[in-house]
Amino acid sequence: MLLKPFYFFDSGSPQISDFIVLPAMALYFIKNRPLSLIKEKAVRYILAFLGLVCFVNIIYATLVFEGYQWTFLKPIFYYSYNIVLFFFFLSLFKPFVKKDYVILLWVFFGSLLIQYAMILLDIDKGVVNNFQGRDYNFFNNPNQLSYYSIVVLTMLFFIRKHVLDLPYLFSLCVSLSLVIILCATSFPTLVGGVILLLLYFLIIAKQHFLKHLFLLVFPLLLLVLVKKEDVSREYERITARFENPEKRMNATYADRGYDRLFEFPEYVLYGAGEGMNERFVPQDIKRPQEIHNLFGNILFSYGIFGCVLFLMFLYHVFSTVSKVELLYLVPLLLYNMVHNGVRFSFVWVLFALILIRKKKSIDYLITK
Repeated sequence: MLLKPFYFFDSGSPQISDFIVLPAMALYFIKNRPLSLIKEKAVRYILAFLGLVCFVNIIYATLVFEGYQWTFLKPIFYYSYNIVLFFFFLSLFKPFVKKDYVILLWVFFGSLLIQYAMILLDIDKGVVNNFQGRDYNFFNNPNQLSYYSIVVLTMLFFIRKHVLDLPYLFSLCVSLSLVIILCATSFPTLVGGVILLLLYFLIIAKQHFLKHLFLLVFPLLLLVLVKKEDVSREYERITARFENPEKRMNATYADRGYDRLFEFPEYVLYGAGEGMNERFVPQDIKRPQEIHNLFGNILFSYGIFGCVLFLMFLYHVFSTVSKVELLYLVPLLLYNMVHNGVRFSFVWVLFALILIRKKKSIDYLITK
């Protein structure tokens, strides 16, 4: 988890953290055979979805076009890896007790502190970019940094009942997450961060309010003091993200490829696969080559059946989440309305953390 925010290769490629966790997963599944995971409905739906991903993309890679189109095989690898990672963390979280959640909280704190320190010291990959001053650290773009932070923040809210003995460390983690989101300045995560901040005050920081408030604002004040020369520029950049929301929505619709669902409706039925997206983009128009919306991309790539399978997976993951806890997930939903966040493997760790709480699953999730 400490290495997850460090990207040394292109987005979508395995990173250093993946090369470390892969042997761990291999050793675990060689030693243990958690076949009774199949009893969990969420697992059955995601395996069915993976089967459809393989089928659709292999058909497009081998039969539809002249010659083999290997780009269609890439989604098979990242979906397979993320789903196996999901199974691995189900196994890892299953025996968790209070002290394990405390360790997890400290790990989150360490990871967030590293990212905050990098922002404080202006440390990043130093690549040529057009991010307009937005922080990205060792990710490949600011959106990835902000999504990482919002996923960690969401996980913090879901484990908070297990770490009630460390309320101030929890508050400091929340503060660091929010400051990182602010510096990365991704519009959906900024909105999501505000939502979680309100929930923080309504649910968590009711006791010892002033102490929690101090911990919440201290990292921000320190950042302002250290980078005081950049404060006005940062303020203008952040406020600009909230200006002209109607113009932003109109631009988003065209630029992010949402119109593809209406221009090529046949693919909504049987799926276009994930590859050769230039099929749908006029040569004289520069647009992103995929639909920048999780659910829209799955619907277009794998059809109605694929979308239903994935939605049923999410339904069974979140089926025991309370009404208040559903609010914790709103920031993730907002982000995935304008990005395809399912490729980020860390979100599958969140899925595992939520699903393992289901009491009916605890007794049989893992058999050795």
